[in-house]
Amino acid sequence: MQIYQGPHLSITHEKKHKRLVQFWTHSPQNIEEFKSEMLAYISLFKKHKPQQVMWLQENMTVFIDDDAKAWIEKYINIPAFEENCLILDEANYHPVAFVVGKDVLTHLEVVGVFNGETKSCILPKHFASEIEARDWLNKLPTESKAPLISEVTLKGTDENGNTVIEIKSASSDIEQTLRTIKDIVRENEFMKSNFNLYVLLTRREKEILKKYARGTTHQEIADEIHVSLHTVRTHWRNVKRKLAVNSNGEAFLFAKAFSD
Repeated sequence: MQIYQGPHLSITHEKKHKRLVQFWTHSPQNIEEFKSEMLAYISLFKKHKPQQVMWLQENMTVFIDDDAKAWIEKYINIPAFEENCLILDEANYHPVAFVVGKDVLTHLEVVGVFNGETKSCILPKHFASEIEARDWLNKLPTESKAPLISEVTLKGTDENGNTVIEIKSASSDIEQTLRTIKDIVRENEFMKSNFNLYVLLTRREKEILKKYARGTTHQEIADEIHVSLHTVRTHWRNVKRKLAVNSNGEAFLFAKAFSD
């Protein structure tokens, strides 16, 4: 079912597979047109919460520069996949199929936003045809990832002093329940293993990190805290250096883990 038809992008929702399919009917002529269509996409993504995504890139020719990549990371990738961003293993990545267009350079620039250069928790695969992409997506499971734990009870300690917790969940959802517990443990481990880096940040640097994670631009941050744009950028470079991260997406993990 078609749920969006914009000047350049058409989006359909395939309920059977819980999938959104994006088709560029016409290539945007500039970055601003591209951003406008991507904002329409993320709005529908949040509404329908798909478990699979397919991008048909054949008609896409606009060049995605570094500034546009950073914009996509902040306003598209992180808002869409932030619930998985602390769990960076293949079982928790979001499947996304790209059907490559003729303009290979453009395709690689777009895919670069989602693959390797950021930590946006998706699993991209690249295909020469839509048929191949659909075949891959159709073989993937589409069950919900929502936790279905009905009751958690603290039972005390065993003879070795270990805490005993009883978890009640539908037997049909046991694998999902165990995955949820595993995710919680990993998030806790992330916090413990990176606390020594986070405490290196100054109060101002922590403030800027958290504002950035909420989607505030550097200029907006500068206006809010009444400093220059140059000062904000300097703080941001210091944040990434102290946290030993290479991308804005990795820095976002700290903001999420250590948010108040």
